[in-house]
Amino acid sequence: MTKLLLIDDDNSVRESLKPSLESEGYEVFTAGDAANGLEIFCRENPYIVLTAIRMPDLDGIEVLRKAKAQDPDAQLLVLTVNGKLRLFQVLLRWEVSWDRRGGHGSHKVGFDPIFSW
Repeated sequence: MTKLLLIDDDNSVRESLKPSLESEGYEVFTAGDAANGLEIFCRENPYIVLTAIRMPDLDGIEVLRKAKAQDPDAQLLVLTVNGKLRLFQVLLRWEVSWDRRGGHGSHKVGFDPIFSW
């Protein structure tokens, strides 16, 4: 079973996505903040990390940097409501998938998305 780590400070996002991901066959670990997410990442070594960008402790970009430094083969995906071009350019360098909430579109970068809204 493929391990997936979901990091989002919004509890409703975690609660709604976890069962859907589990029904697709993923072993899902969740974290409500970046620091806890990085602890789980180090302990569980998930193949996929799905993270929010904006969180109160660390931003998702820092999570991506630390995850890639720990495991260059980790597959990274981003959840965000922010559609700014500069953020997208940063994500391109990290080869992550970008999926904007609300169905406004999806940009695939280096990884096939699990799903899109």
